[in-house]
Amino acid sequence: MPIKKPVITLFSAITALLCLLSFGIDPYIERLKEQLRAYILEHPFINLYLHLDKDIYMAGETVWFKAYLPSTSIIDSEVLFIRLLNERKQIVAEKELPIYDVRSHGEITLPNDLFPGTYTLYAFSDRMINFGTRDIFHREIKVSADPGNMLRVSAHVVDTSALKPGSDVKIRFRAESRGAPAKNVKGNYRLLTTRSEVIQEDKISTNADGNAEIAFKYPPIANTETMRLEAIFNKSNADAEVNLLLPPLQKEISLNVFAGNGDIIVDTPCKLVLETTDQNGSPISTKIALLSRAKIIRSVITDKNGLAAFDFLPREIDGYSFQIQNDLHRKTEKFPLPIKRQGWTMKLKNLENERKAIVYNKGMHEKATLVLRSATDILWDRTINIKNGDSILLTLPEIDSAKQVLGLSLFDHRDSLHIEKLFLSRDKENYHVEISFEKKDFGTGQKVKSYIHIADAAGRPVVCNLSVSVASTRTIDDKIHTNIVQSEEKLISLLYQEPKQLYSRSDSPDDLLLAAQWRLANWQDVLKYEPKGALKLMKNTGGVLGMVKPKRKKTAMPQEMHLFAASGYVAIPIEQNGLFSIHPSYLLAREGQENHLLTDEKFREKYGVTLIEPLDGFDDQVIGILSSDKHLSYMTATAPPERLPLITGVINLKAVEITAKVSGLDSLTYQKLLRQYPRNCADYVCEYNILNCRNHRTGSRPVIGATYTYNGRSHRYTECLTAPPAEDNSIALKNISIPEEFPQADSTTTPEMLSTLYWNPNLNTNKQGDAAFEFFTSALKGDFILIIQGVEIHSLKPLYGRSGFAVR
Repeated sequence: MPIKKPVITLFSAITALLCLLSFGIDPYIERLKEQLRAYILEHPFINLYLHLDKDIYMAGETVWFKAYLPSTSIIDSEVLFIRLLNERKQIVAEKELPIYDVRSHGEITLPNDLFPGTYTLYAFSDRMINFGTRDIFHREIKVSADPGNMLRVSAHVVDTSALKPGSDVKIRFRAESRGAPAKNVKGNYRLLTTRSEVIQEDKISTNADGNAEIAFKYPPIANTETMRLEAIFNKSNADAEVNLLLPPLQKEISLNVFAGNGDIIVDTPCKLVLETTDQNGSPISTKIALLSRAKIIRSVITDKNGLAAFDFLPREIDGYSFQIQNDLHRKTEKFPLPIKRQGWTMKLKNLENERKAIVYNKGMHEKATLVLRSATDILWDRTINIKNGDSILLTLPEIDSAKQVLGLSLFDHRDSLHIEKLFLSRDKENYHVEISFEKKDFGTGQKVKSYIHIADAAGRPVVCNLSVSVASTRTIDDKIHTNIVQSEEKLISLLYQEPKQLYSRSDSPDDLLLAAQWRLANWQDVLKYEPKGALKLMKNTGGVLGMVKPKRKKTAMPQEMHLFAASGYVAIPIEQNGLFSIHPSYLLAREGQENHLLTDEKFREKYGVTLIEPLDGFDDQVIGILSSDKHLSYMTATAPPERLPLITGVINLKAVEITAKVSGLDSLTYQKLLRQYPRNCADYVCEYNILNCRNHRTGSRPVIGATYTYNGRSHRYTECLTAPPAEDNSIALKNISIPEEFPQADSTTTPEMLSTLYWNPNLNTNKQGDAAFEFFTSALKGDFILIIQGVEIHSLKPLYGRSGFAVR
C-alpha cells in the first residue's frame, strides 16, 4: 500500500524534488525511511530475556537470574517484575527488582511447599505495562523433590484409531530416572470428560522396563468433546505429573497457505507453504492434497508443527483446490491465493560467496525498486529496470559482519509492495565462545579455574557483558532450556519453529525463513500507519502512586507524608489535588525489610489514603494468555508508547558490582541472618553512625554485619533491636528488592550437596576478549555444565556458550 503523501504546494514540491534528485536521492525512499522511523519510535520493542542458573529446582531453593532488555529505542525501564505460576496458573511467588541500563539481576526463592511439577516463570518491566503483553518473557522451570533423582513420566495412546465410542483404548506410560527406566513407580490416574465427569480412575505401577498400561472403553460422548488423562507418580520422594489431552472425534482443521516467492503467476514456478491448526489454534499434522480440476496432483503431510512446503507450477488461473484429510472425513477448500497472469517473483541464492537476488518480471511495468532493511532500518535501495518476461541477477551488499535477519522488498513503479523475502545476513554465528578449564575432572570441595575467550566471526577479540552459571547436568533440561541468541527470533514471526531442521542448505537462503514475516514493523503495518507524534505513557509504573482525600470539605490538603523506607525516613510531597508519587529508588530494600507510609491517628481522622495500582489487571491479561493456546509472539500491543528518540550512539555496558554489605561475615552466614531478620524492623542509624540514636530520631536502615555505636559501645549488628511500627499507624508498600550476592563457597566451607556451584550476573571480558574466574565444587558428584550468556557491549548482539567438566 503506498504511503499517504502530504499536501504541499506545487512550487515547494518541485523545489524539494530537484534538491533530492541533484543528490541522487529517491524522494519515495526518503519518505519510506521516515515512515519506518516514526513507526519504530511509536512502537518500541523490548526484547526481554532471562538467563536462569538452571532449569530444575527443589522447593525452597533460590532461582538466580540475569535479565537483558535490549530495545529498538531507549525505554527508561526502572523495575523488573518476576512472577512464578503453578500448573493451575496461580501466582505462587513474585518479586520486583531494579533495572540498571538494559540489565537487571536478582533472585527469587521458591516456596517450601511447592508441589513437584512444571511451573511458568514470566517477567516484564514497568515500561512494558504501557505496551500490553506483547513483549513479556516467559519460560518453564521444573520443581522436583530431588533434581538428581528427577522422575520423568510420559504417556501416549497406543492406537489413535481406537479413539471412537465403544472401542477399547490403551494408554501406555513410560517412567525414567537418571536416564534409565524407572521400575516399580507407583501412581494414580483418572480419565475425565470435558465436563470433568470421571470415566475411570485407579492405581498403577510400572514394570521392570519402566512401562505401565491402562485400558478403557471409549465412552459415548459428543464428537466435539475431548477427554483428558490426569496421573501422578511417586518414587523415592520424586514426583511426576502427567496430563494428556485426548483429541475429539471430529477435529476442525484450518489451513493457511502462503506464497514463498512473491506473486503466484501462471506458468511460473513458485513455492507454497502450508500451515495446519486445530480448533484450539494448535499445530496439527495433517495430510493435504492439491487438486487441479478435482484431480490430485500433489500430496503432502504437514509436520508436528503443522507445516509443509513444496514447489508448484500453476498452469491456469483457477480450478485448484485443497483436500484436507480430517480423520475419516475429507473436506475440500478453494485455493485461497490469487493466481495471476502477471506479477513479480524473487528468489535468493548464495553464489560465489555472495548473496544474490533473482528477480523475474512477467507482464509488469519494467521499473521497480528493491529495498533492503533490518528490523528497524532501511539499509540499501536500488532502482531496477526489467523488461517483460526477463529476469535480473543482482548482488546484495554486505551490510555488516553481524548475523541478523534482513528483509529484501520489491516495490513496483506505483510504490506498491509486491514481495518481501526475509533471510539471514550470513551463515556463521556472530561470536565464538571458547571455555576452558585447567583439567576436566575434579574432586569434591576442590577449586576450579575457568578461562573464557570471546571473538567475533573474523577472530577479533570482543568486549562482552556476561552472566555465568555452573550447575549439575541433572538440573539442566534441554527440552525447556533457552538461550539468548534464540531470543532474537522474537523479531520475526517464523512459521517454521525449527527452520534449520527443515531447510539447512547454504545455497538456499530463502528456504530457511520461507514465508516468515516481521513481527515488529512489517511493511503492511508501517505503510498504513499514521504517526501520532507524541503518545502518552502512564507515570511511575514501577513505583507507588496514591491519592490523599480529606474527610471534610474544609480540611486543608497536607503538604507531605512520611515514608519509613529501608533507606530511612523520607518526606513525600502531596500535590494540591491529593496525588502523591513515590519513585522506585525510595522503595529499594533487602529481603525481610518493608516500606511503610506513616499515618498516625490524627492523620487518619482527617484524611483517607488510597493507593493506585498501575498493574491493575495486567497480570490477569498475562495469565490469560499463558493459559490459552495462543502464542505470545502473535499478540499485538494494546497501548502505544510515547515518541522517544532513536539510539544515536552506543550503549556501553560497564561492570556492575553488587555485593552484600557485610563486615566480617561470610556470605552463607549473612544469608542465614538475613532469613531470620524480622520484617519491617524499626532500627535506624543516624548520620554519626549511632544505632537507634536518642538525639536523632531518623536515619538510614542498619546493615546486617556492619559495626555501629550502640549504648556507647561498639556493636556488630546481627539482629533487630526495635519492634516495627504498629500496623494501624502505617500503610505497607511494596519492595523493590536489592539483589543478594550468590553465596559462593570457598576453601573454608564444608562441601554441601549443591547443584549450583557458581553464579555471576555481571562478568566482563577485557579488550583481549578474555575473562577468568574460579569456584569450588560441592559434595555432589557427577557431570556439571558451565553456561555463558551475554551481549557485546556496543551492539548488544547476543552470544551463548557452554562447556562441561566432571566431579568424581
